[in-house]
Order: sequence, then C-alpha cells, then structure tokens
Amino acid sequence: MQHPNIRWLSALGLICSFGATVPASGQEQGPFDPKTGLYGTAVTVRSTRAPDTLYASPSKIWNSLVKIYAEFGVPLTVADTSRSVLGAIRVNQRKPIAGKRLSMLLECGSSAYGENADRYAVKLTWLTHVEELEDKRSVLEMRVSGDASPLGMSSTVTCASTGKLEELVAAALKKAAAS
Repeated sequence: MQHPNIRWLSALGLICSFGATVPASGQEQGPFDPKTGLYGTAVTVRSTRAPDTLYASPSKIWNSLVKIYAEFGVPLTVADTSRSVLGAIRVNQRKPIAGKRLSMLLECGSSAYGENADRYAVKLTWLTHVEELEDKRSVLEMRVSGDASPLGMSSTVTCASTGKLEELVAAALKKAAAS
C-alpha cells in the first residue's frame, strides 16, 4: 500500500521542499519550473485531519472550493484541473480568514507581545486535492501551513495548521454538497 503522503505528493506533481531551490546550474529557482511545468514546492507537512469523504461529484466540490477560497479572502495561485489541486502557495495573508484571526488557524509561536500569526507578515500555503470515488463521492485532502516574519525583518518562523481552517472548509463543503 502506498504511503498517503506519497499519493498526495504525486497527485500534486510537486518536486522539492517549500521555498526556492538551487538547481545544478547554481541559479536560484522559484516555486514554478516553466521547463517541466511542475511546482517547485512540496507539501512536507502532514494533514491535521483524515481525508474527508463527501457525497458529491468532484466537479461540484471543485466549484464549491473556488467559491470558498473567494469567500474566505484567499487568492488562488494554483488551479490544476489535471491533478485536481486547487489552492494558494505562499500568499500574503494579513487579514482574518472566514472571520477567524490567523492565530486561530495557524500556530506560528508567540512572544511577550502576543501570537506571531496575528502580528507577523504571514505567507500562507493552503492546497486542496479532490479525488473521485465510485458512486459520485469525492475524497478531499487539505494541507495548510505557512511562514511568518516580523515586519521589516528577514527571519521567519514556520507555521503549522491548527486544523480549524480544514474543519471550516469541510463543514462548508458538506453544506454545499447537501444542497
């Protein structure tokens, strides 16, 4: 049996770890390689929840996801229909998502001044993969993570998902699938 993270990574067609990579030529490469058409990032974080099974077709889930990203105020940077991946890679996110402070959705550490997710500049990565099952059902997997840096500083901290964003999305999709 294939490890779930391997299936997830191969579904995304992702090839290395978050951030820029340095190919053999020594030049820094960004998150997208136009020669191969692959994203130069890998989702190395584990999901905070098991995949959700939804009783709706992948196309209905996909259309609902596009609306959810827009409603939550997160711009889409990835819409790969061939691999059924939708999401945002390293987008600047300073505003609350779905009315929730970033510190409720991301764990970026804290200091004497409060939660870093609420005070730092956050680069959010939120990728969603939809896979078709028999009987017009779909499996939904999400990966949420980020990096945060103090304003005006080049240092960063890694942010992990609290699982709340995934819960909000799953609940919204279940509601949409029922309608």
